[in-house]
This record gives sequence, C-alpha cells and structure tokens, in this order.
Amino acid sequence: MVSKKERALAMRILLCSHFFFPSIGGIETLSMSLAEQFTSAGHEVVVLTRSSSEKEDHYPFKVVRQPSWLETWRYVRWATVVFHNNICASMAWPLVLLARPWVIAHHTWIARPDGSIGVKERIKRRLVRHAKQIADSKALANDLGGKAVVIGGCYDAQLFRVLPDAARDADLIFVGRLVSDKGADLLIEVLGMLNQTGKNLSLTIVGDGNELANLMKQASKLGLSGQVSFKGTLLGEDLVREINRHKIMVVPSRWNEPFGIVALLGAACGCVVVGSTGGGLIDAIGPCGLTFPNGDVKELSVAIDKLASSHQERQRLLAFASGHLSNFTVESVAARYLDVLSEASR
Repeated sequence: MVSKKERALAMRILLCSHFFFPSIGGIETLSMSLAEQFTSAGHEVVVLTRSSSEKEDHYPFKVVRQPSWLETWRYVRWATVVFHNNICASMAWPLVLLARPWVIAHHTWIARPDGSIGVKERIKRRLVRHAKQIADSKALANDLGGKAVVIGGCYDAQLFRVLPDAARDADLIFVGRLVSDKGADLLIEVLGMLNQTGKNLSLTIVGDGNELANLMKQASKLGLSGQVSFKGTLLGEDLVREINRHKIMVVPSRWNEPFGIVALLGAACGCVVVGSTGGGLIDAIGPCGLTFPNGDVKELSVAIDKLASSHQERQRLLAFASGHLSNFTVESVAARYLDVLSEASR
C-alpha cells in the first residue's frame, strides 16, 4: 500500500528502452525489473520502446511500442523525469525543446566494437553530458568523464542461489557467448597447461556461438576431450543447477567488460570467481574471487591453480559473497536508481 506522503512524492517516469519484452536480453530484463520496482514504489511509469509485440501488453505500467514523433513528444512533456536505459537517441530529441530532467544509465561503452570513437560515438558522448548519468562500473564511469553515479547491474536473487543438495563435484565452469572476445579458448589452453603439471581439472562450457566448433577442436587437439564438456545454452533452473555443480566460475574475457553480471550469478550459486581485470568485471567479482590481466594465460593458470588446490581459500572468499551480493539485488539497485531519478527531478 502506497502512503499519502509517498503519493505526494511520486514521479511520472518515462522509461525509454530501445529493446523491451518480448525481445530477450539483458537490457530487456533490466528495463522490466526497473519498471516493476518503480511502479511498486508508487511512481507512475510509461515505457517507450522500439520493440514490437504481437500480443497485448498486461503490465502494471503502460508500454508504448514504436512511438510516433508526436507520441514521443507527448510522453516527454508528460514526464516528471525522463530515464534512458542506455541512451536512445531517437527518443531524446524532445528534450532539446522541453525542459525535463534527464537520466541515462550506461551499460556499455560508447565506442565502436574495436574500441575506437567515430563521429556517431562523439555525438552521443556530447549528448549525454546534458543528462544525469549512471554507470554500471567505475571503469565505465571513468570512460564517461568520471561524473556518473556508479550503480552495478542486478541479478535475480530468487533464482540464482546455493542449492542445499548441490554435490559440487566438478571443477571449472564457463558461462557465456562462445565468441573470441569472451576468452573460452584461453581457459582450454590453461587446462592443457595444468595437465602438464599433473593437475587434471574438469571444465564445463555453457553457451553457444560461432567459436563452438573451434573450441571443440582445440580441446580435442590438446587431449582434453574427456575433461571438457559442452552443454550448450542453459536457462533458469537448469543453469542454476549446473553452476551449483562447480567450485570455480571463470570469466576470462579478452574484452574489457563494462560490468559482468555472470560473475554475480557464479557467486550467488556458490562458486568462487576468477576473472579478467580490465573494465568493470573487477567490480562484479569484488572480494569473491581472484583476477588476472586480460589475455594472460600464465596468470590465469596461477589463479585457477591456487583456488583449485585450496578448499580453505575458496571458503575464505565465499564468506564475502552474501555481503557483496546484497548490493546487486533487483530491489537494492532499483532503490538506488530511484534516488538518482528523484534527485534529478528536484
């Protein structure tokens, strides 16, 4: 029940999300979670999105799909505060003429895939200076000039959890897209290196992508076919059960991850985490694991060996998980977003 005081302080939040359900992805999930949490807190929410849907929407908030220029104008004028979950340039133009508080949450780099900055990216970087900004990690905030409020990504704490009957009889797990940037090949290479020292660890690879065939060939060539298991894409409880079978989650990205929610999922399911230091992944791992320089297989090998060899060290790191993860629940993250939106709207 929303109190009279809360109703008096309620905002009209226009949540602009280029992608939204039924489209599936990280932005879609976050936009849905935030819209639900904002509504539960007593605020009026309208979602503007480019995603279409063949079914009628039944949410506790209004969804306007593929809005016309006139609809975009009307809803920006209606709003107490305009919130972009990643900048949506096609929905920002009314703000040039209408004085409305504007908040942008950044979940990735404003750059080309190779990290360079083109004309389009320069325009976006100039545009976002006119908004109050939120960034998933310290690295992302620094890339934006250091003025963004750092609020990490969130995970589903009801779903991703330690299962009391988990056997935890497997060693390493990788969860992610099988593309070169994610570094699964580095992990297979390290497995081969450890084999040469007499340390034979198991590895489960969860995910799919254009590198799958190459990774299978690499494992076979190194004589690791009996140690490496490819599970394909797993979702929901199937993914939770699979992570719970393992002791160590490895996130060996070559790319500087803007954040790294997968590290939260690993820690939430009882794994210690090993991940690369570049970008914001280090924020997601926090005190729940070890890090290594991006692409450095020797240091990755050292980190994995240290954790695989010491139950005591794994338990020491796991003791930090509860406190660390409490910062990244949907409720915690949404409350901090609301603080920023409220401050911007004053």
